[in-house]
Amino acid sequence: MLPELINDQQPEDTDIIDNSAILEFRLDEPLPMGYVMDMISNNTEMKLLYNVKEQQRSARHSCCFFYSPNDTKCLFKINAVTNERWEVGSIMVTVYDDIVLMGAELQEDLNLHTTENYNLIAGMPEDVLLQIFATL
Repeated sequence: MLPELINDQQPEDTDIIDNSAILEFRLDEPLPMGYVMDMISNNTEMKLLYNVKEQQRSARHSCCFFYSPNDTKCLFKINAVTNERWEVGSIMVTVYDDIVLMGAELQEDLNLHTTENYNLIAGMPEDVLLQIFATL
């Protein structure tokens, strides 16, 4: 279920909060964002929530993928952010115990990354996201 990039690794750090857990997987070596996104989308059935570039000088890229609860029982999302050299050094995986919480956090994550502080490269419209979780 996890992308090949992190499939056989142990998380470097874990943060457990009520109905979710955030796991940080450090990559063996920093990789370009495009390569990371290709690895996630080519090896899983995950959906792209957003791919954005900050408008600040750093111009970091961020992306988020998730499994649709309509397609699988996996309740998690993957976030990646580049460093100042536009490379991804770690992957954050958030695992959910509650489908309602997952939907709400995905909506919040999307709203945070579709403000005037970011240039949207690709992403899921909020109404499509809401439709996915409304049909459950």
